Amino acid sequence: ALSAPIFHVNGDDVEAVVHACELAAEWRQTFHSDVVVDLVCYRRFGHNEIDEPSFTQPKMYKVIKNHPSTLQIYHKKLLECGEISQQDIDRIQEKVNTILNEEFVASKDYLSKKRDWLSTNWAGFKSPEQISRVRNTG
Repeated sequence: ALSAPIFHVNGDDVEAVVHACELAAEWRQTFHSDVVVDLVCYRRFGHNEIDEPSFTQPKMYKVIKNHPSTLQIYHKKLLECGEISQQDIDRIQEKVNTILNEEFVASKDYLSKKRDWLSTNWAGFKSPEQISRVRNTG
């Protein structure tokens, strides 16, 4: 129905997800057509912040609660194959958390500017405001 390839990938396999996304990007660049990446996974905390999934799906969310996170699965894989040490994992995680926390603190003082939005950043790409002016004057 879509005339597009669909790549199904296990969301718990980080490297497979990266590979599928890279393949999808290459497909799009090469053939200039749509492609779908279907992540087969679950939402650990439900569908939104007010949802309590264990009320509506108690058995499924009991299994999910006991299932290790994708990050835990990947850490274990890297440690088992000797690619990285626990100290390296801790150092990388601390670096990422530091960056995220710094950006979170900085976001409180952020004021967006019109040029920050997609419609004004691309050369030759007219914003909705510019398009409406052309239509209204032409």
